[in-house]
Amino acid sequence: MILEFHVKNTGPVPANVFSMEMTFFDDDELIEEDNTSKYYPAKFKVSRDVVIFPGDRYNLEQWFDLSNSNGKKLYEGIINGKVKLRFSTKYEAQGIEYLTVQTEKVLKEVRGQMTRLPIQPQIWT
Repeated sequence: MILEFHVKNTGPVPANVFSMEMTFFDDDELIEEDNTSKYYPAKFKVSRDVVIFPGDRYNLEQWFDLSNSNGKKLYEGIINGKVKLRFSTKYEAQGIEYLTVQTEKVLKEVRGQMTRLPIQPQIWT
């Protein structure tokens, strides 16, 4: 299974992205800025050194192995709308480091499309 994410620079200056991390949670779990899931313990960390200019976006693909039980459990949770996702991005702009934490509820698949609903925490430093 492949999930595709789009990271967009909505700011006024170029951003040098150097780390992106996806952490999945069960629908009933509490999500904080930096905790981990007891149900989906794996974090998917991608280290990149890419500059994203204002208004541009960077596409990120994450592959999941459905041949093992953890990958299959995550896939079923996503398809059935029982998963939340925290997406943390570390980047630098004009010599200052920033952290963005965006958390979303993955809604149940409808006609082949999945949508996400923003939930807490949402953090921009």
